[in-house]
Amino acid sequence: MAMRFYEFSTLKPIKPLSPAQYAIAAKKRQVDQAKVAFKREKDAQKRKREQEAHWKKLRKSG
Repeated sequence: MAMRFYEFSTLKPIKPLSPAQYAIAAKKRQVDQAKVAFKREKDAQKRKREQEAHWKKLRKSG
């Protein structure tokens, strides 16, 4: 269903950030990106350990 003009015309305009607010927002983004990268690396290391354990088990039993 399409929105009517009066439905979206009541939205408040977003003001540009001040330099200080922009710096804080940028730091928050950096923290979020670092958390994602850390989790990705941690998961990759966990998968590698599990694979190595699996292969070691297969070599031992085979």
